[in-house]
Amino acid sequence: MAIASPILEGPQDRALFGLIKEDPETQLDTPGIIKRWGYPVEAHDVTTDDGYILTIFRIPHGRQETETPTKPRPVVLIQHGLLGSSDMWVNNLPNQDAAFIYADAGYDVWLGNFRGNKYARRHVKLSADKDMMAFFDFSWPEMSKYDLPAMINHILKTTGAPNVYYIGHSMGTLTMFVQLSRDKEFAKKVKRFYALAPVLKLQNVKGAAAVLSNFLTQIDYTLYYSGMEEFMPPTWLAKQFGQYVCGSNELVGSMVCANTLFMIAGPSSRQLNATRLPVYLAHTPAGTSRRTFIHLGQSIFSGKIQEYDFGAKKNKERYGSETPPEYDVSKLETPIALYWGDSDWLATDRDVRSMLPFLKSVFSKTYLGEFNHMDFLWGSRATWEVYIPIEEDIQKDFDASHPAPSPAA
Repeated sequence: MAIASPILEGPQDRALFGLIKEDPETQLDTPGIIKRWGYPVEAHDVTTDDGYILTIFRIPHGRQETETPTKPRPVVLIQHGLLGSSDMWVNNLPNQDAAFIYADAGYDVWLGNFRGNKYARRHVKLSADKDMMAFFDFSWPEMSKYDLPAMINHILKTTGAPNVYYIGHSMGTLTMFVQLSRDKEFAKKVKRFYALAPVLKLQNVKGAAAVLSNFLTQIDYTLYYSGMEEFMPPTWLAKQFGQYVCGSNELVGSMVCANTLFMIAGPSSRQLNATRLPVYLAHTPAGTSRRTFIHLGQSIFSGKIQEYDFGAKKNKERYGSETPPEYDVSKLETPIALYWGDSDWLATDRDVRSMLPFLKSVFSKTYLGEFNHMDFLWGSRATWEVYIPIEEDIQKDFDASHPAPSPAA
């Protein structure tokens, strides 16, 4: 007798219920996974102006090359979203992962990490463990203001390139939207911005995130008084859960793991490679601050993208008004390509379309059927419907900026 799941459907989903062997990548970090597939990798420490030390990773060339090319080529920074890390771009097979696809296309590929995740828990003065309250006293606006410029400045200095092509997912788009709109000098360093599951408005979020946003005060108090300034860090327990529960042949365990993802990201689009589920969950969540989580919840509840809401009294002291100031992205001029899905419960179709009147520099809009929030990272169709079109557009734009020299007469 078949056991139906309200979310899991189709033959690919049913692969969850077969035996899934332990994958060695559940125990590897970003450079470990990159090396496993035969690609070169470099780790770079980047220090922000406010003292956070971010470790970012570079794939300097493709698997078939033996050394870093010296001729000009596109430089790409790929940035994760909430609770993610650089791991998310190397969690599938090489012919499906954005990082490897762009490296094999001849690009200089960089994978960023925002403060507070497992690759960015260091500071020039503070300890993430001993000074937890001070260390995790940040939200996504600090990532926008400090982390993005620090990473991009380091990349440009290292490569000698005049600008980068930026690919962001979810919160990785929100931070870039805001920084491009408020810093014109920074904007000159981003040639094109490819926004996957773009977040700028959160008025129509669905699923678990929408429900939780109604209990923000209670959640915030609980986390604060429990001393949980670090939110959902990668832990041994999470890795064991991903490996032995999600990676087992137990029907209930597999359903719980997959459905937990779908309750947040959106209904199953039948793109999930079920055999990779233990790898996905071994690397996610990667940690952030309590404030970052609460701040995004505030945006869902209020429907506004604004500074962190500390309450009327503290807002008055901090911002000069009882309400947090909103961000204005109407003056953003960087060319933007938007990719969004109809099954995404976080970057909903309604919210993305409501962004369009404020974004005057959008040159491409791609609306994808049966794409949920995580399909832009792990979906089987992302390769041909997202990553390859972006690669082709980058190459076309780069070639137009770097015409081949005329043959000698």
